[in-house]
Amino acid sequence: SLFSPLFSLAPEFFGTISKTLCDLQDFSVIIGADMNAVLDSLLDRSSTPSQHTPPSTAAFKGLVDDFSLTDLFRAVNPTLRQYSFYSYRHKTYSRIDHLLASAILYSEIHSARQN
Repeated sequence: SLFSPLFSLAPEFFGTISKTLCDLQDFSVIIGADMNAVLDSLLDRSSTPSQHTPPSTAAFKGLVDDFSLTDLFRAVNPTLRQYSFYSYRHKTYSRIDHLLASAILYSEIHSARQN
């Protein structure tokens, strides 16, 4: 289980996780995390995405791609818009809580939802 720091420390945080995942490459992993970032700005935000990709989002996407992790919620709900966070400041919803797993585990997943 992980909790990502907000923006300024996020790239270092994702670098640390990347090193840890390198050590676990011979194992299947499941990661439950509040990443403070979205993977798909069109589906995981209630507002129109900006043209600028925050460094935390880029680092998160890189981590998922580099280690072939599957976003379990999105894998079984490819178009569903559910959110886990409301920003009072921006008056928007986002899905920043994620359950990620090694791709090999995907066949074992039957359902996933946000609460």
